[in-house]
Formats: sequence, C-alpha cells, structure tokens
Amino acid sequence: MSIRRLLFVFGLVMPLAAWAWGDPTVAVEGTKYEAKLNLFVKEDAKRGTVLVFQAGDGIRDMHYTEWAKYLNEIGYNAIVVNSFDTRGLRNICPVRGNRSYSYDSVPDAISVAHWVKKQEWSNGKVDAIGFSLGGITTLLLASHEPDEAYKTAFDGVVAYYPTCREEMQTRKTEIPLQVHIGSIDEWASADRCKALQATEGFKSSEFNYYENTHHLFDGRSGGSAICYKGVPCAYGPNKEANDLSRERVKAFLARTLN
Repeated sequence: MSIRRLLFVFGLVMPLAAWAWGDPTVAVEGTKYEAKLNLFVKEDAKRGTVLVFQAGDGIRDMHYTEWAKYLNEIGYNAIVVNSFDTRGLRNICPVRGNRSYSYDSVPDAISVAHWVKKQEWSNGKVDAIGFSLGGITTLLLASHEPDEAYKTAFDGVVAYYPTCREEMQTRKTEIPLQVHIGSIDEWASADRCKALQATEGFKSSEFNYYENTHHLFDGRSGGSAICYKGVPCAYGPNKEANDLSRERVKAFLARTLN
C-alpha cells in the first residue's frame, strides 16, 4: 500500500491531498499546549514509529520530508512533530535563553508517543530523532527523570548535532541513545559531547563523530547564519558523513523498533 500523508485532528485520522499543517492536533497532557503532526504512515502492517523533532529555525519542509520518506523506505512510520506553531514560535536560533523550548517539548514527545501506541498501524514501539535543538530534546528524553508515563514512552532516541550541555552531565540515560555530530560544528560542540560521553550516566550510549563536518551536515545547502553566540556560524552538507550516519541510524532502529 502506498504511503499516505495524514493529519491527526481532534482524534481523527484524515488523508491529506497535499503537505499541510492544518489545525492543532494532539493535546499535550499536563500543559496548555498542543502539538501539530504530519504523519507518514504505511497502513498495511503494524510497524515501529519514529517521531521527528525540528531544529531551532522551525520546520524546514524539505529536510524533514526527506527524513520521513527515508524512514518509510527502511520500514518505519514517521511523524514530524511541530511544537513551534502552538507556542507562537518561529526561528529561535539567534535567541539567547532558547533552551527552555527543549524542556517544553519533552511532554509533547511523551504525549504523542503514547497516542502512537494506540494506533492500529503501530507495533507499540516508538523512537525519536531530533536535529540541533530537536537533538537536545532527544538527549533530554534519553535522560529524563523517569515517571510512569515516561518509562513506557520510548524505546530509543537519536540526536543529530545537539548541544551537549554541561547540566546534562549529572543525568543518566534510561534508554538507548545514538548521537551524531561533526568535529568542526560551530553551533554545537563535539568537545562538549565527548565530555558528556565520558560521564558515568552516558558511557553506555553511542556517540559518532565525523571529521571535517559542520552543523546540518545532512542538509541540502550550506552557508552561515547568526547562531546563539551572536556571530556567523557555518553549516552545510557532507555526503559521506550523511550516508554513514544514516546507515548507523538504520542499524540502531533495527535494534530498538523491531
């Protein structure tokens, strides 16, 4: 059966003729917010599902669409989670103090994950993959203070070029974690991720470093933009790193979702 784009609206799954965000979707338990979803779902069998979390510049349609299609190609459902619109946010990359969003998006992720598990097309297993700011979200998911809702939400998470904050060094991973970051990333920092990897709480996680590789190395175009440091920071694709990282993601998902 062909892949259909779907939108979840107030509990109803509806086919869409074209890419669209539509109205607010899943209510986030314990908050005043909702998360908008774009679903890429194969309905012919029960499959594992991957939630995709955005970078600080909001939803880059082509980037996340390509990732969702890739996840479909290797046998999984994909859901792009948009937590910006319902919070009135757009591009928060240059904004100092934007770290609160990463924490705010954790309950979004948990609520959507529990919704997924109830769907007919789900095999009951859910992973998350995040990019840049979304990568911080997935790091937090991997080391979230466990409660009953969290314990049963995710089977594994992947973080692409996250900022490995010092405050995370006191945390401990509770689920499988895979990290991908370039050695010359000016937005995040490979050295910070190495420091996090060396801590007792993250020593069992998988960290992958790519030489001569910038931020957004899995994207289509490169350049520079004002980052949180208030100065231009480079970003851009690296095909070799992208291809290798995708193979590693594929192997990781095979272990956690099947």
